Amino acid sequence: MKDLLPLLVIVGMVLWAGAAMRLNKAAQPLRLQFAEKSEKLLGNPNLPNHLQLFIKYLQTTAFGNRLGLFFGIFYVPFIAFAILVRAKKLDGIGRLFWIKCPETRAQFHDVMRLHDRITFLNNPILLLLLEIEIPLLVAPAIALTAIFRGFAAEKIDREVTMGLIDQKSRNIRNRISLLTSPV
Repeated sequence: MKDLLPLLVIVGMVLWAGAAMRLNKAAQPLRLQFAEKSEKLLGNPNLPNHLQLFIKYLQTTAFGNRLGLFFGIFYVPFIAFAILVRAKKLDGIGRLFWIKCPETRAQFHDVMRLHDRITFLNNPILLLLLEIEIPLLVAPAIALTAIFRGFAAEKIDREVTMGLIDQKSRNIRNRISLLTSPV
């Protein structure tokens, strides 16, 4: 069996490479839809300025967000802890993702959904781990906050959690690019 291990590793790598190519090909129509819809959303006057920056960030990570996902896996426990100790502040951050105009809100959610699908096709294992971790840690933190503090964080959900991860990831990307850029 030990003699077969290198062969099994090679076969696994070849299968994964083939699967990755197929996933990449499947993501292409979604990327085109995402590009079109996100540009249309950016031109919408009802989209708040801070969400325009968020959409632009989503555009830059639509083709590869491995760093953000990897970071997110380690950041979700901190978000859950922050909910326990500072739920009202995080609930206020959640309100930043609220869009008053129903049509613009629907467009925003559509762009977010497309970004999530593309991210899943680009990094299925990392996103799956993150998607499992969020309800396992964030939902109990919200429930415990409601039980012990009497405050139900109504604006903190999966989308806000992903937004917080993306925001922190964007800050880290900016710091890395400053460190690696030529002087």
